[in-house]
Amino acid sequence: HLQERALAEAENRPLPQSCSSNDVRALRISDFKHAHEQAS
Repeated sequence: HLQERALAEAENRPLPQSCSSNDVRALRISDFKHAHEQAS
């Protein structure tokens, strides 16, 4: 139950998760564009 509560509290914090997810999304997009340029 402690781990579940910790996960719930972490999910209830929008700022760190949204920032990290946005950074990961930007990295994935840049990596995809770079790989696409090398492929073509």
